Amino acid sequence: MAVWKCSVCGATKEGRCRPAKCPECGAPKDKIEKQA
Repeated sequence: MAVWKCSVCGATKEGRCRPAKCPECGAPKDKIEKQA
């Protein structure tokens, strides 16, 4: 399972695939980065 972090608001979400948008602020997919 990967952890994805929104570069706009800093929210994190666990999941296999990158979310289509940030669940917190609604930022687009390209603003969400995979955490190491």
